[in-house]
Amino acid sequence: MTEYFVEITGEIPNLGKIEVRSLINIVDSSAHIEWVNLFGLISSNVRPVEFLITRSAYVRRAGRILSKASRNENPLALVDSEVISNSGAFENFCVRIDSSSNESIQIRERITKELGQKIKELSGARVDLDKPEKLFLVVMTPEEILLCDAYNSIIRPILRSQKAGKRPFFHPSMMNSFLARAMCNLAEVMPGDIVLDPFCGAGGLLCDIASIGGIPIGIDLNWRLLIGAQMNLEDQKKFEFGLIQGDSFRIPILKCDRIVTDPPYGRSSSTRGAQARQLVDTLIRQAPILLKKTGKVCIGASAEMNVGGIIEDNGYSIESQIQILVHKGLIREIFVVTI
Repeated sequence: MTEYFVEITGEIPNLGKIEVRSLINIVDSSAHIEWVNLFGLISSNVRPVEFLITRSAYVRRAGRILSKASRNENPLALVDSEVISNSGAFENFCVRIDSSSNESIQIRERITKELGQKIKELSGARVDLDKPEKLFLVVMTPEEILLCDAYNSIIRPILRSQKAGKRPFFHPSMMNSFLARAMCNLAEVMPGDIVLDPFCGAGGLLCDIASIGGIPIGIDLNWRLLIGAQMNLEDQKKFEFGLIQGDSFRIPILKCDRIVTDPPYGRSSSTRGAQARQLVDTLIRQAPILLKKTGKVCIGASAEMNVGGIIEDNGYSIESQIQILVHKGLIREIFVVTI
């Protein structure tokens, strides 16, 4: 197996780690990942780098581990002609040390300067600190120093530009693009998958399903929100989708590959409390009929709804459960279940 690394952002670390695990599982189900703070050390038969930086909401960067040295060794031992050869061709580069390193600024500066000088001598490339063609990242774990060939996230700037407030139709209940993308990844949505959101509202999740290449099917009681969802999807130049006025008591579709949804607890008086729980319970009961074999369900909801209890009462085991503190009065929970 080849060794790779992934660095997640510090926004929601527990969600970021589970999102990465789900994406790695798509690429290579036999891969192993071990976490050191925000860094995941991956052993895989398949290169996951490009998939991670183009799909993950919470991956900052990823790449291949080029060399290792013990903490007792001189960091210059990380670089030789073979390492440079394995890095591919490049005309300019820079060396950085991961920001979570506990080393002093003086030590970090010394390491980057010395490694940069050696790489320059061996490769003939020049140093470019602003827009480097090649980024060498030094990761310092408690036991080792790693030199990595690193690539920054491609999808995060795109998600940042897709804030709910920037869409043609906005509603306060719309999920932010980062969380919507993460939920799609937890459900392992792939291009061509038919993905159901039975509480779609103005289509925040539907838009991200479509951007991945899935075919979104949205259901909502509110006609105005469905029109808004249509506007948002068409604004993305996505025209392969379905929108249905209805609720989860009677879902009029035959089969889907995934269910990704955010039940509407608290958005309106008609869906609060017991009725919202009943809608989720009905959805879980219908899931075996709706989903193709081994389909996944990802549900995000207020902790007050006790969605975990609903899932377990229906005889299913929870694969993943993530709690996110939204603000002092609201904890959001995300659940992943294979039906």
